[in-house]
Amino acid sequence: NLVNIISVGFFSIPFLEYARMMILPDIVSIAASAIMLYVIFRRSFPNRIPLESLPKPETVVRDMKLLKISFVVIALMIALYAIAGFFLIPISLVAVPGVALFYLFAKTRTNVSGKKIVRNTPWEIIFFALGLFIVVYALSKHGLVGILETAMLSLGNLVLPLRLIGDAFLFSFLASIMN
Repeated sequence: NLVNIISVGFFSIPFLEYARMMILPDIVSIAASAIMLYVIFRRSFPNRIPLESLPKPETVVRDMKLLKISFVVIALMIALYAIAGFFLIPISLVAVPGVALFYLFAKTRTNVSGKKIVRNTPWEIIFFALGLFIVVYALSKHGLVGILETAMLSLGNLVLPLRLIGDAFLFSFLASIMN
């Protein structure tokens, strides 16, 4: 996501290192979300989903060639993110050209409007992420990173369950302040 791309660039964390650090939180987050969705909506799930009633992919996907190209572009970008980390190339120097290339390809397609893509882009999210980055950058310049480092080192001396709970409270508190 955009905040992660900005954060990785700001803290100069290589992509593979970031992926290694985030794999467990990602798995836990996905599992917790899936469990909660199941618990909340389990009564509304049908016992069987009739696959024959689902529409054929060709009728839903407006441009199959663009879909296939998007998979190639995403795979290339992930590979380039990993390679860029070895050469200390900022992740944005991979992301921006990748998106621009995909945009130019989409714009050449007859049934995909480049203007519509730009018009329907949720710009408020991009401006929010940029604002969040500016706030975090300003706070780091005024010593917040040092305070957080001290707090996390103190939490690091606790036993694992207490350390995790302490980290969760610390970051929840910071997230609520940022919001």
